[in-house]
Amino acid sequence: MVCVDNYKTSLLMSIIIVFVVSFTYFDSINFDFVYDDNRQIERNLLIQDSKQYKNAMLADVWAFKGNSNIVMSNYWRPTFVSWMIINHHFFKLEPKLWHITNIALHLLLCLLVFYYLSFWTKSNIIRVTIALLFAIHPIHVESVAWVSGSPDILFGVFVMLSFILLQYFFYTSRTKLIKIAFFVLSGLFYALALGAKEVGILLFPVYFLLIKWILEKNKPLNRRLNTNTQAFKLTLLFIFIALIYFISRYAILGFVSRPYTSDIPFTQLLFTAPKIIAFYIKQAVFPIELSTNYNLRLVSQFSFNNVLIPFFTVVITAYFLIKIAIKSKIQTLGLALLVLPLIPTINISAFHPEQIVHDRYLYLPILGFYMVIIPWFYQLFDKKQTLIFYLFITITVSLFVFQSKTYMSVWRSNSALWEHAVKVDSSSSFNWSQLANSQLEQRDYEKAIQSFKKSLSIKSSTRTQYGLARAFVTKKEYQKAYKILTKLLKNKINLDPYLYYQVIELYSILLVNTQNFIQAENILKESIQNYPFYKAALSEKLAVIYYMQNKKPKALLVLQNAEKEVKNETLFESKKVYFRLGQLYQELKQRQEATNAFAQFIYSTNGIQDNQIKQLRAIAHKAIKKIAKETL
Repeated sequence: MVCVDNYKTSLLMSIIIVFVVSFTYFDSINFDFVYDDNRQIERNLLIQDSKQYKNAMLADVWAFKGNSNIVMSNYWRPTFVSWMIINHHFFKLEPKLWHITNIALHLLLCLLVFYYLSFWTKSNIIRVTIALLFAIHPIHVESVAWVSGSPDILFGVFVMLSFILLQYFFYTSRTKLIKIAFFVLSGLFYALALGAKEVGILLFPVYFLLIKWILEKNKPLNRRLNTNTQAFKLTLLFIFIALIYFISRYAILGFVSRPYTSDIPFTQLLFTAPKIIAFYIKQAVFPIELSTNYNLRLVSQFSFNNVLIPFFTVVITAYFLIKIAIKSKIQTLGLALLVLPLIPTINISAFHPEQIVHDRYLYLPILGFYMVIIPWFYQLFDKKQTLIFYLFITITVSLFVFQSKTYMSVWRSNSALWEHAVKVDSSSSFNWSQLANSQLEQRDYEKAIQSFKKSLSIKSSTRTQYGLARAFVTKKEYQKAYKILTKLLKNKINLDPYLYYQVIELYSILLVNTQNFIQAENILKESIQNYPFYKAALSEKLAVIYYMQNKKPKALLVLQNAEKEVKNETLFESKKVYFRLGQLYQELKQRQEATNAFAQFIYSTNGIQDNQIKQLRAIAHKAIKKIAKETL
């Protein structure tokens, strides 16, 4: 009867978790794709074209900006990429459905947390309190309401599944083969967690602790002497998986970590680290101010406010957490989950100087924080005072739900997101630049220009200069745009490959609009030579310029020379080479060649949801039908 009652209690608490999570995050279902979603999902050929899936899995997550063989970022995340591929396969570019899967994924993790805690505490109240506070903590809004925040959730889900199956390995009474299967599956889920976020490489010590504790629990005191050795032997599987991931990641990226800023003095790193950790402590305890970016910068000079206060805050908090964490295994495990995933956040050189902290880095650590705090807090009350505990937790959950729902509206669109960001941190050049881009999308050109200028007044940035030039071209203020673009091209060494491509694309548009065809030809031909991994995309633009001057043979030759490179490039524009070939062949009455080119365009763009590509596919289908009628 006790088991039945406990099952009913657990089921009821699970229903409460489902309801609270659904109620808290329901509004995000109607949100747009924002921020990185616009590129990682909407403009990502690698996840939209089934023929590119292999390249997507063997490249960094930003490889779609150029060529799958060119490393564009620090992130090789095959689990995250697989998640995007699956979502796109079923939901295309419907943001509502992507948001639903994000919420469902977060809900799954919350239920897994509630279940897993049953291995470490008999108290249903402690379990549901930890799960609920983790579920609706306001810092989770960034990971749940933002589709591209899913790596944190995926990481948490697979870590928790790995932990659960590890418990099954020890406690199942089934056959030896099934026990081994549980152990292998635990390792597999750990590998999937690594594929979601590379920070998982730091978690293998947790596996040693878990295995050691379980072995000790299952042995009498006089037989625990060799527990450490046994635990280490079993932990070797997870060390091996972490090592294989590290080697694979290095082989694909070519480096361990590529610094965003390489010239940060050691003293700045030393002074800034306490402030970063103190920030995360504050966000965990008092999540009042929330934003995608914060006004926290590198600390260049030693001072009481910027160094000493954060340092003593960290020391006092660490002492308190360690003191209470050693009281039980659930709290010790919580401390490990709190600290280990936060270690990479101290590697400040890997981050944009205006983005050295983010709420999403606290996603799993928040679980660890509550695993340490809640058992201690619950024990402060005797049986007669539990009502006070329930009241306090109810108020906290209510406040968290309110704060989460209030802040969540910020993530509904790009304009809302960056308007909020500049309110929180108006000294950020990056925030103003992103706001300007959102205003440009809304065709509010005057505001966009002012925001770009505001960004540049804080800090000069090649990407922001490009954005300002784009605004001027859109407004047909060509002279102003020309001045910016020529300056950027003179200093092209400071441009990353994709930004250079964008500058060249905009520059050629400007030159064509001002009837400077020869200059446009020359800059594109030079760019094709210097950046062969964009050969097809750039050749398509060069061919159009030749065509506009009635130089059709040259246009045809350029397209034919670029045809072989189309399959190697990951920009949508590259596929248009086939379409342009189809058009030229059709004009030249080469019907079979035209049909083949149009068919190749349709085949190579199958699955791509870009609106312009869709329009061209419709034209290609009509052209093929027209050619077929003409040949009858």
